[in-house]
Amino acid sequence: MILTNVPLCVCNVSVEEPFVNCDHNQVVFSLFSLFTHSDGPSDDQHTASVAYDWEKADFSKFAECLTNVDWLSVVHTNLTPDDLWSAFCEVLHSIADVCVPMKQVIPSKKNTSTKHYPYSIQRAAARKCMLWRQSQVDPTEAMMKEAYRLSVQKYRLLVRRYEIKKEQKIIEANNMGDFYKFINKKLSCKVGIGALRDEARKILTTDIERAMALNEYFASAGVADNGIAPHMPSRVQPGVSLSGVVFTEAKVRAAIKKLKNNTASGVDGWPPLLFKKLINSLAHPLAILFQSFFSVGKIPVQWKQAIITPVYKSGSSSEMNNYRPISLTCSKQINGTWCCC
Repeated sequence: MILTNVPLCVCNVSVEEPFVNCDHNQVVFSLFSLFTHSDGPSDDQHTASVAYDWEKADFSKFAECLTNVDWLSVVHTNLTPDDLWSAFCEVLHSIADVCVPMKQVIPSKKNTSTKHYPYSIQRAAARKCMLWRQSQVDPTEAMMKEAYRLSVQKYRLLVRRYEIKKEQKIIEANNMGDFYKFINKKLSCKVGIGALRDEARKILTTDIERAMALNEYFASAGVADNGIAPHMPSRVQPGVSLSGVVFTEAKVRAAIKKLKNNTASGVDGWPPLLFKKLINSLAHPLAILFQSFFSVGKIPVQWKQAIITPVYKSGSSSEMNNYRPISLTCSKQINGTWCCC
């Protein structure tokens, strides 16, 4: 048995023979460092990228610019779903370049599970660290040691009271969603992907090796479409038919309201926050787009793509079959009302 709060750091576990006079077997394992502390960038680290800072976007100006776009002309001059979607994205990009500032995104490998405590606890933690440094100057100073000991007790008491109050608030809210969200944060380990082992039992540590191995494993778990549709008994009464589907602005607005108000983007780069903030300006063009796609029975190829994130489940973190893929698709595919994929 190996006890750890970061299971993704443990890999290559094996049980060996016991010691000479002991009845306990040896457990041999390797530790994989998920964090880098080098001064210069390593070959495995990604370079900084530039992205839109949606939190600081001028959505009022964005909406004003959208009112000047002739969407019917865009639809009439782009006949295929891919061309139409590309033209729509070009319009949004041209306006976003003016209304949305850019920010530099530097991938970080630090522990993302760091807690953000209130100011009072942060102050207590800072005082504890200060007293610790002062006590190391003269380790024989009894008063300084006592002050440091009392600061540690105060810090721990404040943290304990804060955690109890936080848990009590979740209990009194009687919200199952918040409850399971709190539990999952305690049980999950969101520090990246640990070292993996391929079929030849070789340890994979670089980002490219692990990404390719997981990609091959997830692809092998899929089933190729043979083109034969399974027999499904009809659940519709005889004589009932659907003449067509109409995408109205009201239906599009209702679908947009169900999106989460976050800035996580899919492969298209458009976050749900954009559609939430510009719901009145984008409902009309999106309704035209969806109606056009439905009329030809096709959707853009980009809508069929997704960003795959492997999530660790349980068991050995070095085995690829203990990860499940999570797909981040375009925002237009979140709700069935948006498109007919």
